[in-house]
Amino acid sequence: MNLRNAAKALIQRGDKILVTENIDDKGLWYILPGGGMESGKETLIDALKRECQEEIGANVAVEDLKFIREYITDNHTDSRTKGGHLIDFIFRCSVDEEYNASKAPAGDPMQVGVKWMSISELKNLRFYPKPLLDYLDSGTGSPPIYLGDIT
Repeated sequence: MNLRNAAKALIQRGDKILVTENIDDKGLWYILPGGGMESGKETLIDALKRECQEEIGANVAVEDLKFIREYITDNHTDSRTKGGHLIDFIFRCSVDEEYNASKAPAGDPMQVGVKWMSISELKNLRFYPKPLLDYLDSGTGSPPIYLGDIT
């Protein structure tokens, strides 16, 4: 099984979060900016800063670790690949107030844009990992850091 660690940026402004907009044969889908670390070459924080520069065209200030999410591809029927095990470390981050998402580069091959979107809007779209939205929207108490094996 192939294990991959990734760092993701949770960047919020009011009720909106910054997401990358992507497209595949099923249409548009959304994820937090960030991506895989180069094992043996960089830390999670270094990977997060590099990936955000590539995907959203911004330097991010990395704050605290908010969530850990696993995704074991063999456990999910909607997975396109088999034999994979992804661990996402989701950090709260911030960007400069002047940051303009519409001027961001298309960092990944399937990426078509960067947008500020509300949590309620994302609940009706293909956003991954979708259960994260419930924790962000609840406003009740401290959510767990470890989310488990979720889509």
